[in-house]
Amino acid sequence: KELQDRGRAGQTNFNTFQLELDDEDVEAASLRVTLLHEILHVLSGLPLDAGIALTETQVRAMAPMLLAALRDNPQLVQFLTSDKS
Repeated sequence: KELQDRGRAGQTNFNTFQLELDDEDVEAASLRVTLLHEILHVLSGLPLDAGIALTETQVRAMAPMLLAALRDNPQLVQFLTSDKS
C-alpha cells in the first residue's frame, strides 16, 4: 500500500539490495516487468558509480524488451540458465 501511495510499483533498497514490489491488485504480466525493472536497477547500480548506472528512462525501456526477448526465446533462457560447461 505504501508503494501505491507514492505512485510506485516497485523500489530497490540499494543498502540491502532488497526489492519491494506492490503486488496488490496487479496483473502478473505487469508484476513481471516491474520485477525485471528493479533487477536492472540493482545490476546497474552494483558498482555504485552514478556515472555508469542506468537511468530510469533506460531501465523503463529495457525491462519490457528484455522480458519479451526471454519470453519469445525459451531456448535462450534454457541456454543461459544451464549448468552445462
